[in-house]
Amino acid sequence: MYHASSLARAFTFVSSYSKLGSQIGNGRFRFGLLPGLARVNSSMAAQAMVQKEGDGEVESDQEMDYPVPLSPFAGELSKEVELQRALVAEAAMKAGPAIGRENVLFEDDWLMIVNKPRGLYCEHVFATVPSLCSSSVETEPHLHMANRLDRDTSGIMVVTKCREAAAKLTRAFTNREVQKTYLAQCARAHPTWRKIRIESGHGRSRYGAWRVYAKHDIGRRLPGGSAVRDMVTRVEILAGTASLLQDMQSSSEHEPLHVVVGSEDEVRPVKNDVAEGSTAEDEQVTVVRAFPETGRTHQIRLHCQYLGLPLCGDIKYGGPLVWQGVSYDSHALHAESLAFTHPITKEPLRVVAPCPNWAAELGVQPFKFPSSE
Repeated sequence: MYHASSLARAFTFVSSYSKLGSQIGNGRFRFGLLPGLARVNSSMAAQAMVQKEGDGEVESDQEMDYPVPLSPFAGELSKEVELQRALVAEAAMKAGPAIGRENVLFEDDWLMIVNKPRGLYCEHVFATVPSLCSSSVETEPHLHMANRLDRDTSGIMVVTKCREAAAKLTRAFTNREVQKTYLAQCARAHPTWRKIRIESGHGRSRYGAWRVYAKHDIGRRLPGGSAVRDMVTRVEILAGTASLLQDMQSSSEHEPLHVVVGSEDEVRPVKNDVAEGSTAEDEQVTVVRAFPETGRTHQIRLHCQYLGLPLCGDIKYGGPLVWQGVSYDSHALHAESLAFTHPITKEPLRVVAPCPNWAAELGVQPFKFPSSE
């Protein structure tokens, strides 16, 4: 198993984002780019802003016999924040290399696995890889990104060095032969469960955004011509929810709660009662570990949103920009571990990235793979 020694910060924030951050404080913010918007507090207000658009979308989809998305539409506020974050990432690309040797978690003649910092595009990291490669092979390496992470997601990124490794590892990801874990820092909810498994549909809605759909809608056609696909995630609470801490310490064996989105007997497992005027004590932070069984775009972010546990900083999917006095310049999601069969040597390969600060500060330990007999 391979662990990195530290998480490098490979970029600095440009002044445009600093201006945005200066408008944020005390769990509320003023957003100068939207004149009609006075104050927004957490995800409940953001949902209210787009309720009218969402109602219209539901009516249109019902008229056209399209499946109706069950997660909310992000709205204009998300677009403005995403634009600011994109400007920061683009400035970082012009500033210099994305990573250094300290970010390399594993390397051999066929693979390089790195720990990508948050706020950087995969392309920026990929462009830096050639300067970091060390190989005993004399031929020029043929580099390929075997997996991709969202710009604001940190963690494990795999680059192959030859066509054979690229083809085999791409096939392994497609066939769901790669085991993955993620860490996420979530806000707002008061969960009453320790472990959960959620099954739903996944697809692009009328506005082009990724949304959660009912499981029974899998296979149905969507407005853009694609179809609803399956999406399954297991989630486990690790830290931060006071009501569960004692229970978590006393026993590590719990049967996971099973949620099938859209079923007649669907369980709604979260008490989400943080509202306007709530106190600081109500603003809990929950760190979860997610085990995606499928590999859909924004899967963990979407399922956490649906469960009432939006990621801190994930304004696109209902998360707050400010939580417990902390301003978030990206969503708090970390690709923690990967396990797969090496495409060339056929040996089992397990890689774990170090925990980000927001997880380590709450006592979260790096993932440990079950011992193989």
